[in-house]
Amino acid sequence: MEPKARPPRVVAELPQENELANLRQLLKESQDENGKLIRTLEALQNELKEMNKTIGAIREEADRNVREARADAERREQDLKASLDHLHEERRQERDRIALGVPQFEEFLQRIELVAAGHPRVVLAGDFNAWHGAWGSTRVNKKGEELLHLETSLGLEVLNLGTTNTFVGNSVARPSIVDV
Repeated sequence: MEPKARPPRVVAELPQENELANLRQLLKESQDENGKLIRTLEALQNELKEMNKTIGAIREEADRNVREARADAERREQDLKASLDHLHEERRQERDRIALGVPQFEEFLQRIELVAAGHPRVVLAGDFNAWHGAWGSTRVNKKGEELLHLETSLGLEVLNLGTTNTFVGNSVARPSIVDV
């Protein structure tokens, strides 16, 4: 008997087994590569989460800094306003201190009366800070009464009648009609 030969089918299976082994190897390499890509993607996602946390923290800090800067600016503005108000008050007090008091004002007007008496044409104008309704002031003070008395005794005529302010005002005092 003759030895039996292998069926041709076995020879045909060998290339398929090699191809299957190659495909299995390619599949394993693809899976390994996919695993690496997934791990890389997960790492990038984690980095992105951390970056978003950092951005959020930076935003919170920036917002806090802006709030603090605004509050500080408001405090400084209030301090500056208080300082300005204080300076205006000091200025007003100094102006009042150096301005003529009523006795000195009366003496000043008496000297004017002596000089002006007997002159046919007299023009008298000044920064008198004298309040009287005769020239449009809303109130009357002693200087205003004394100046009105001088005007009457010299026969003078007040020219600034009406409601035009002679003092325009500032942050300490309102506009008024105190100068004749």
